[in-house]
Amino acid sequence: MRMVVLLLSVMMVYVVLMDATVESTAEFDPYKVLGVTRSASQAEIKKVYKRLAKEWHPDKNKNPEAEDMFIKITKSYEILTNEEKRANYDRYGQADSTHTNGRGHHGFRHFHGNFYFDESFFHFPFNNKGGRDFADSKYTLHFNQYINEVVPDSFKRPYLIKITSDWCFSCIHIEPVWKETVQELETLGIGIGVVDVGYEQRLANHLGAHQTPSFLGVVNGKVAFFHYAVVKGHLMQFVEDLLPQRLVEKVTDKNNQEFLKSWHELNKPHVLLFDQVPSVPLLYKLTAFAYKDYVQFGYVDQGLSETTDLLRKFNINTYAPTMLVFKEDVEKPADIIQAKGMKKQIIDEFISNNKFLLAPRLVNQKLFDELCPVKQFHRRRKYCILLITGEEESFATGNEAFLSLASANTNDVLRFAYVYQRRQQPLCDVFLKNKDSTPPQVNVIFFMHFCFEKKILEHYRG
Repeated sequence: MRMVVLLLSVMMVYVVLMDATVESTAEFDPYKVLGVTRSASQAEIKKVYKRLAKEWHPDKNKNPEAEDMFIKITKSYEILTNEEKRANYDRYGQADSTHTNGRGHHGFRHFHGNFYFDESFFHFPFNNKGGRDFADSKYTLHFNQYINEVVPDSFKRPYLIKITSDWCFSCIHIEPVWKETVQELETLGIGIGVVDVGYEQRLANHLGAHQTPSFLGVVNGKVAFFHYAVVKGHLMQFVEDLLPQRLVEKVTDKNNQEFLKSWHELNKPHVLLFDQVPSVPLLYKLTAFAYKDYVQFGYVDQGLSETTDLLRKFNINTYAPTMLVFKEDVEKPADIIQAKGMKKQIIDEFISNNKFLLAPRLVNQKLFDELCPVKQFHRRRKYCILLITGEEESFATGNEAFLSLASANTNDVLRFAYVYQRRQQPLCDVFLKNKDSTPPQVNVIFFMHFCFEKKILEHYRG
């Protein structure tokens, strides 16, 4: 009974407000609301709007009419800063393009053309210490934070950023969509940010964001703007489209050997995901983007007749997605994982544990530092065995023996790597200061634990 009374009360209030709005908006004039002339420039309108919005904001102005006045101010600003709406109002007395004999529609519809009263009435954001009903403070970005954290991180994962403001009345309507989208994107590991132009005008200008609400994406340090209807599906697709093309190669029975055998040229492990959906899952694309410097990614659509040989060869069960990682041996996976509803945390752990070949070629300082990190505590140290060799056929036997040694010692304590002396002579000169560095020869250098060196050298002499 109490619920019925409450519902009837709400409906009565709604009707009263609607009737009052119909009466008041019959004389609604955006020029009079803002106190500007019909020839006022955009700069003048913007200046007046900022002053009036601050003066009549319901959180600061306790006048009972503050909310209604703030709504009128915001609506007036939206009309007069939009060329089409302003022209329509000047000609027909209403903001939208529909008209009847030069007169506008019913006052209520005229005033609320872009204001969904039912949503804003029940979810009004003002007088709420926490802001809107979705706590954006967790994602608030500042200029230095964006430059020093978001931009570098965008080379590993994309960001979706919302541009908003305390004075943006239209921002209310996107909150439910924004909240639902953020909750799903976060589980995928996508970065989220919110820029309030009222407090971070410098960052908004840097991003080129001049309207609220608006959305933009950041990937590899580059900014792209969202230009579609604000619905979850569009925002999800926008984020996916931010990613570079060809992150994941489609693999079938015809090209699987070519894909897997490129490990030597690319100096990377190769991962195959087997799944029953025709398109590559977004989570897998995001993983490929995050680990693109370490691993090559392929996707096998289990529903295709062109992949049956692969499924049979690796004994793939089709009841759940399966991920295989291949290193130097293209016939046998080095690791495997299979799970229904594969989560980001599980995939990240799987890839992190397999992001190096058994014996990768050292090509830069970053790879060297990751393979042989400097650790303060002895038990955390990695003992690194480096082979200095060549690409010629005469080195093949020694190189194969080194790979066999690496394959037989796959624990996390020993790390194996090699360099081609002719390609990286300066690095080799550092290690071979007191030795004859004239090729051809094979040199094995053991870092941080020299008691193994004699045994390894004997392995090569044998």
